[in-house]
Amino acid sequence: MIEDILKYSTSNLWNRKLRSFLTILSILIGITAIFALISFGQGINKYMNEFAEESGTDKIFLLPGGGIASAPGTSNILYTEDDMDFIRKIKGVDEVTGMMITSAKIKFKEYKEKYPFAIGVSTASEDKELVKEMFAGIDVIEGRALKQGDVLKVTAGYSHTIPNRMFKKRVNVGDKIEINDVEVEVIGFYEEVGSPTDDAQVYISFEGFTEIFEMDDFEYVFLRVASDHDPSELAERIKEKFRKRRGQKEGEEDFAIQTYEDVMETFTNVITILNGIL
Repeated sequence: MIEDILKYSTSNLWNRKLRSFLTILSILIGITAIFALISFGQGINKYMNEFAEESGTDKIFLLPGGGIASAPGTSNILYTEDDMDFIRKIKGVDEVTGMMITSAKIKFKEYKEKYPFAIGVSTASEDKELVKEMFAGIDVIEGRALKQGDVLKVTAGYSHTIPNRMFKKRVNVGDKIEINDVEVEVIGFYEEVGSPTDDAQVYISFEGFTEIFEMDDFEYVFLRVASDHDPSELAERIKEKFRKRRGQKEGEEDFAIQTYEDVMETFTNVITILNGIL
């Protein structure tokens, strides 16, 4: 009986070679895809853990109402220098800095313009360490990073060094590019992050950002918690005080306060769900 079944199965496979081949191929592709996606999820999780270790867990983020999931450069909820001064005075806050973000028109020579994000960061000496930790693990691979006094100068993402990725020819240190029709000098490049959006960005000082875009408000505010304070407790206190400052009711805030643990939990939950589905 078993021999008859095996003979029939073998004969069926042999007589329908193409269908059999395609069935086996689809199974192999499916299994390979699942392993690849699970490996990707585990890789992202490992990257986030390493990022948290390098950045430190003593950070709190003041974000638009959508939180960390909000697309950068799209919110109309912005924070002023006065808002940052208010936060600096709250007990337990050690350092505060902001980040300016907007979409920019980038032009290089005669090539077609591109529209990546422009990031405004502080170059003040007192903010140097906090800014560095905000970009933990991302090093300058050519030229140098921004420093105090740099106005119409930029450090660009990795994609600008690759021909045909941003422009037909690569951009070099010392080249001039135009940001919203304002000429600036490229002074360095960051290493590859792996995200097309991040690798296309350009980084400018607050002063340069204000001059080019005529904007002096911040989309994100980052602060360091004093060593003798608990980040979660301080986050709740900041949220309460800032809500009162803006005259908003609890649960109706147009801003979000998140600790590093909150951010990590958000990413971990997404990756866990993805791996679970796969």
